[in-house]
Amino acid sequence: MTALEGGLLFPPFRLDLRPQQLWRGSEPVPLLHENLALLRYMVAHPGQVVTREELFRAVWPGTYVSDVVLTVCIRELRQALGDDARRPHFIEAIPRRGYRWIASLAVDSASNTMDQEKHTCRYWKRWGGCAVSLEANATSRYIAGWASGIEQIRQGVAAFRATGAEIFRPYFLALLAEAYGVAGQAEEGLAVLAEALEAVEKTGERFYEAELWRLKGELTLQKEAGGWRLALRPPKPQVSKEVEREAEGYFRKAIDIAQRQGAKSWELRVVMSLSRLWQRQGKKKYARKMLAEIYSWFTEGFDTADL
Repeated sequence: MTALEGGLLFPPFRLDLRPQQLWRGSEPVPLLHENLALLRYMVAHPGQVVTREELFRAVWPGTYVSDVVLTVCIRELRQALGDDARRPHFIEAIPRRGYRWIASLAVDSASNTMDQEKHTCRYWKRWGGCAVSLEANATSRYIAGWASGIEQIRQGVAAFRATGAEIFRPYFLALLAEAYGVAGQAEEGLAVLAEALEAVEKTGERFYEAELWRLKGELTLQKEAGGWRLALRPPKPQVSKEVEREAEGYFRKAIDIAQRQGAKSWELRVVMSLSRLWQRQGKKKYARKMLAEIYSWFTEGFDTADL
């Protein structure tokens, strides 16, 4: 059995190639199809500089995609691997040329164990259940109100966690906290955010960290203002200056995290939150300047909700 028929080890990860699945120990790591295809191509060419053009042909054959798509794909793969672009252990960027896989690889031709297969089935079943719960939540806004949707999300998150998986838990908890905010239940949302931020510190999974702090700022303002809903924000909620300063501190922390991560979409979102606060405080000139600076960075995506 060859390496491409069995698996590759690059501790603490294992990449099974038939079927294709990335593992961290005994826990599966969810990857989008294009991220998995990118990883497979990189590990098949260890130590070699792989050009961007090669990656376009390998991952998106016969399809035109922009450089931004590849950049995002590389960033998402690094996040899944816990890799740091400035001090890489797995994927090294070669300026104006491409990327290189720099981690040592070992062949693991052992077949998947029954335990792994059972774990995978249970894991993806719960993942699917959580995703269905999130979609049901959106539908419930128009059918039975937010209460049933929130309960479905809670059940989905609990079922997902019952598999023993921790990955993406901060993300799911953030969606639950946001649902509480839309329902006008700021205190419950803040409790969920506290759990999510604790999970971030425990697991080191930080791709959603900036959004967690932004939501904490929004829900802090909401709680003080008497439970107005995030989606129905009043023009001038009654909030004390002390609470406004507290919320601004959370927004600034979110901006700092987003900038350090190079996460421009998260930075844009939190800048909009801080700008709304400044606008209510009469700082319209500063709000407009801050928004213009981040908005001018984008060259595409203007059909998205945030832009």
